[in-house]
Amino acid sequence: MSRARGCHGMRLALALVLVAAHSSAQARERALVTLTAAASQSAELRSILSELLERDEIEVQFSSQARFGAGELLRTPSSNDAVEAFVVPESANRARLYFRAPDGQRFLVRDVALPSGLDAVGRELIAQIVDASVVALLRSQAGISRAQVTAAVEAVPIDAHEATPAAAVAQPTPPSARTPDPGTKASGSALTPKHGTLAADAWLGLRYAADWSGSALGVRHGPGLELGLGLRGRAFVRTRFLLERDFPVTLEAGPIDARVSTVRWRALLDGGTSLGRDRALALSVGAGEDSSQIEPTASRSPSVLVAAASRETPFVLHSEARFEAGWSAFVLVLAAGVDLPLVHTPYDVDRGSAAKQLASPWSVRPGAALSLAWRPQLGVF
Repeated sequence: MSRARGCHGMRLALALVLVAAHSSAQARERALVTLTAAASQSAELRSILSELLERDEIEVQFSSQARFGAGELLRTPSSNDAVEAFVVPESANRARLYFRAPDGQRFLVRDVALPSGLDAVGRELIAQIVDASVVALLRSQAGISRAQVTAAVEAVPIDAHEATPAAAVAQPTPPSARTPDPGTKASGSALTPKHGTLAADAWLGLRYAADWSGSALGVRHGPGLELGLGLRGRAFVRTRFLLERDFPVTLEAGPIDARVSTVRWRALLDGGTSLGRDRALALSVGAGEDSSQIEPTASRSPSVLVAAASRETPFVLHSEARFEAGWSAFVLVLAAGVDLPLVHTPYDVDRGSAAKQLASPWSVRPGAALSLAWRPQLGVF
């Protein structure tokens, strides 16, 4: 019995050692990412890289430097247990990515075309390739040899790495001398440009809106179009013009049926702030006009005659709260708001010297809208 307990204890101890060893191995999965030249100035790129690598349970540390030295990639093996990645913009529309496995004997080289430079699409493309390459070097035997990567580095024109001098190649910058990147864990935003800058954007959106003005008319709803211009940093401001057209609704009250069609426009000012990498909250205020065409269609009383169509155009104040979620240059918006007509417009039946009110729309009309907008960047200041 004592021997059996001893064997059981040894097995348990061995299992704990194996678990500890496995946990330790998992904890050692790290990536050191060096951003050079223009890439070192992109807080959004650091944020996307952090998100993807941490999702794969890989600890990431960043450094930034002005130039890339091939000696950093090709130096003799060290005790470093992390994959090293170098993001090197070669021109406004091209970047080269270098990767070095922890053993210093396996490498990867990736060329990335950036049609619009380091915009949201370019940053996402670089981040996806860095993540996949780091995982491959950590968890497989993928990679090319030292001789192959040396040939790949030497094949690049000397000015493609921002005219890196020969001394920088022969004497690589020690890891301890690289400039720490204070934005390593910063949470950038796909809805905001780099911290400390302002971006000018256009705004072109399709929307579908609905409002409730009382039981007589029910829910009015229809499609719309949004046009705007804005400036954004961590916070943003935008001017926006929207045009909507409701589908006709039938007013059934008293002896008269009527069809009501409404076209509305609004001039709005949006102000908001980022909630993270791809979300924002905003408040909009503005004013406009509702143009409602009232067309009587039938009379159920022989004493009531159908009148000609008429039009009402009350001036309306509008406000709404907006939740915006964006990816790349597209933004999905959910809005809830209210309209406040400045002129009360009840629907009456004219009975000669007297009038009978058939319906009275609410003075405050709640509504909601769903929009999909394209927001191209016009420039950065």
